[in-house]
Amino acid sequence: MASTESEEASASLTAELQEARAENAALRRRVDEHADHQRQTERALRLSEERYRVLTEDLPIGVVIHGPNAEILLSNAKALELLGLSEDQLLGKTSFDPSWDVIHEDGTAFPGPTHPSVQALATRRPVRGVVMGVHRPTAQDRAWLLVNADPKLDPDGQVEQVLVTFADITDRKRVEAEVQDSERIRRLALQVGRIGAFEVDLATGRGHWTDELAEIWGIPPGFEGDFAAYCWAHTHPEDLPTVRAALDRGRSSLEVFEMDFRVLRPDGDVRWIRWLGQLLHVVAGGPLTAVGVNQDVTDRRGAAAEKARLELELRQAQKMESVGRLAGGVAHDFNNMLGVILGNVEFALAQVGPTVPWREDLEEIRSAALRSADLTRQLLAFARKQTVTPKVLDLNAAMAGILTMLRRLIGDDLQLTSLPGRDLWPVRVDPSQVDQIITNLCVNARDAISGVGTLTIETANVNLDDDYCAAHAESIPGDYVRLTISDDGRGMDEETRMRLFEPFFTTKVMGKGTGLGLATVYGIVKQNHGSIEVDSEPGRGTTFKIYLPRHQTTPLPARMEEVSVPPVRGHETVLLVEDATAVLKVSKRMLEQLGYVVLSAGTPGEAMRLAKEHAGEVQLLVTDVVMPEMNGRDLAENLLSLYPGLKRLFMSGHTADVIAHHGILAEGVHFLQKPFSKEALAAMVRQALDGERVR
Repeated sequence: MASTESEEASASLTAELQEARAENAALRRRVDEHADHQRQTERALRLSEERYRVLTEDLPIGVVIHGPNAEILLSNAKALELLGLSEDQLLGKTSFDPSWDVIHEDGTAFPGPTHPSVQALATRRPVRGVVMGVHRPTAQDRAWLLVNADPKLDPDGQVEQVLVTFADITDRKRVEAEVQDSERIRRLALQVGRIGAFEVDLATGRGHWTDELAEIWGIPPGFEGDFAAYCWAHTHPEDLPTVRAALDRGRSSLEVFEMDFRVLRPDGDVRWIRWLGQLLHVVAGGPLTAVGVNQDVTDRRGAAAEKARLELELRQAQKMESVGRLAGGVAHDFNNMLGVILGNVEFALAQVGPTVPWREDLEEIRSAALRSADLTRQLLAFARKQTVTPKVLDLNAAMAGILTMLRRLIGDDLQLTSLPGRDLWPVRVDPSQVDQIITNLCVNARDAISGVGTLTIETANVNLDDDYCAAHAESIPGDYVRLTISDDGRGMDEETRMRLFEPFFTTKVMGKGTGLGLATVYGIVKQNHGSIEVDSEPGRGTTFKIYLPRHQTTPLPARMEEVSVPPVRGHETVLLVEDATAVLKVSKRMLEQLGYVVLSAGTPGEAMRLAKEHAGEVQLLVTDVVMPEMNGRDLAENLLSLYPGLKRLFMSGHTADVIAHHGILAEGVHFLQKPFSKEALAAMVRQALDGERVR
């Protein structure tokens, strides 16, 4: 029994052992299978990673993989290159270092390149098209990257990883910036050049245009009507035929055309535009379309008109200058001849009694010679070669002194009104020239009025600024005293006004004027550094405005009328020098009749010889100004070495430019204008000998 139980126990144990061995073998098989699966999984993971690296390393974009906690698990080389970072700086991080220079497209600070991935993790949705600028340590310029983040979800809808890609768009951004700069420059150029562009369908009148074109035409904002009809309605009526003809030619030829015309804006402003356009078919067989540009050329046309006006004024001034030089030369020679005629007539009149039959003929010759001398003085005034002695004076006082004479001169049919300005500035001018200006202008006004009329003389202080002088070529900015003489006569047209100051030009009938009155005024004004302006239209009268420079000293009292006195005789020795033989002969005879001892010479060399050979004193030198060998001033200076107390009297039928500046004598210089009478010569000789101040 015991043996049987023992056997049964042994068999049971053996069975359990075998079962345990079988379970152990099964467990070992399962362990081996698990280890093999683990090896296969690890191998598959390595293969997967290898395949990823193979796929991503050659991609032109950067790739970064984030885990479910936003940690960076993987990055390809392109991503490191684009970000300018190393693997150590990137892998395992959840965001970029705050010190990295990363910005948004609009220039604001970027929270970090992981921001799109954080958004993708939070929303479990893709984040696309984020642009960021990265300042890489290895580059000077900022790189611009286009960032996309795509979450990968597990079967439960949870994010396993986020795939972030970086595309380099730096070149695209640069091109965009260049395009923007080009567009900005184009827009600026269009604005500066006042150029607008348009395109309009001629069948419907609808079109497109730029803001510049809308500004030129005055098109209201939001206008959606018929553009072509708007243009026709706002084209200047006088220019409509020209525009229609140009469009008809363009329609038949389909060639580029150009024209200028005026636009009437809704606000009443008139603009000149230059239209460069073409009519064409945008689509073959389609409706005719007008395309082109309009440029506002209003200012340019105004400047061109102003330039033409100034050029005309310049040519007129040059013509006047040339005529003036000719007039001055003629007057010089004419004065010498008139001096001989007047001198010999005076000698003849002195030798005949009042009952001699031909004395009246001599008087007529003398009168004609004096009138001719007056004409030559006017020519010299026009040529600005009249030698004058200016004084500082009050123009109101000078004007008041001749008002009575003027009223007699213009007659009772004209009402003469004087409007003197208050606190008038002084001017420096020869008083006789003031008389000439006012008299000539008033006489001219009288002749322009038929029947009754008004004549007004006015003075005022004015300042001519740069703008005024830019529009009046002969003016210079500064303070001036303005003399205005206006009438309500018949006026004049533009052609007459442009020739107004030419010597011998006159609209008066034969025998009523020489044409030298206004030429004289012009010359006097220019000689005194002033300017003259004329405003006149047919039937609306004429206004002359004369501007004389302000002088900074106190004016002298108005001069007293000179009283005629008989010629004063003398006894001194006079050295007379004159290169015109006839003038020398007449002048010598006049001086001798006045009691003087005369040494006469026809040249400066002969005068020097006579002065050296003369045994006695020579008290006075009377010399022509312009002579061969030596001018009168240099001759006088040379003679002072022989006669230190020598007094000097200069004479000329031309300008005294060797002793005067622009015909204005220096203080203390005695000058006698040819032709002269015996009385005038006597007075000037005594004045020079007695050392009297030149008045």
